[in-house]
Amino acid sequence: MEVILILSGFAYITLILFLLTGLSQSKIKYNGNPVPISIIVAAHNEAGNILPCLQALTAQNYPPDFYEIIIVDDRSGDETFRLASDFAKSYPAVRIIQINDQVEGFSPKKRAIATAIQQAKYSFLAFTDADGRPGPGWLSTISAHYSAGADMILGYAPYLISDKSSLMGEMLALEYLSHQAIAAATANLGFPATCVGTNMAYRKQIFNDLQGFGRFKHVQSGDDDLFLNLARETGKYKIVYMTNPDSHVFNAPPKSLSAFIQQRIRYASKGFRYQIGLVIPLLLFVFFNILILAGIWLSPIYTMFTFILKFIADGLFLRKAGIVLGDRRSFSVYPLTAFLHIPYVIFFSILGQLLNYKWGN
Repeated sequence: MEVILILSGFAYITLILFLLTGLSQSKIKYNGNPVPISIIVAAHNEAGNILPCLQALTAQNYPPDFYEIIIVDDRSGDETFRLASDFAKSYPAVRIIQINDQVEGFSPKKRAIATAIQQAKYSFLAFTDADGRPGPGWLSTISAHYSAGADMILGYAPYLISDKSSLMGEMLALEYLSHQAIAAATANLGFPATCVGTNMAYRKQIFNDLQGFGRFKHVQSGDDDLFLNLARETGKYKIVYMTNPDSHVFNAPPKSLSAFIQQRIRYASKGFRYQIGLVIPLLLFVFFNILILAGIWLSPIYTMFTFILKFIADGLFLRKAGIVLGDRRSFSVYPLTAFLHIPYVIFFSILGQLLNYKWGN
């Protein structure tokens, strides 16, 4: 047990040091030459979010003639369609598509996105969610990366927190930073592991080449990371990560404990759908955390040593990520988060495979 703990600890540090080499700031800047972009937002019962989202999208520091906004109202039972339609009357660049039914074997959100892509005027696409709040430099940063030859562009969607945010909110923001730190590092290292649909972009040609969402068409979630999985498998596309703070798309953390649990189960449920080259590291990561938890009783001294190694490595990685991504708001809660993260990883990794999650249908 002791030997396994020490060896796994050093292996973990080696992995983190490797990921650290992938954390670097993008040097790509907008040169004033815009590319035409179609922005796509799938919305289901988003009456409380759709107007702030549209206001953020129409406030971009980007030539109005070079982008359109497509809102797909997917079977909303609230005022989403009316609010978006009224807003569109004052903004010709805004188009509303309404879907009133479901297709068996086709995830509703993926179908909404696919419908919008089919009707998009431009070959360069950008995606966010109705609860996303892109900053004014979002589109120009995406345009710069497209102009530099990117086929798929991933970005950071930090949680909205304030000085009055709860301890839980701070911890969630830090945990979300860790996810995107891995996304940024692995993208720069040539094997992009994950992404978030609140802030991503890709060429329409990729979607057509991959026949849409392919074998993941029926999966409820995964319009972002599972689609990335399909693109990565081909080895054909240039996939990059935007680190510039101007490219951030802020979104709200889960509003309740129940929503948080369902969201994390949804994230974990997709683990075995990734390529084997990603599944194996994920399994080893979960096993490493189980090993530490079990070691508290079986070998406490060696477990403490291993945990200290992990604590230092993770702290260095998160600090570097905070600098690269321009988000150092929550680092003060790192010590507590580091202790809770071990049972957290084990708990949701198991539940994600055992339980069905609840999500908007």
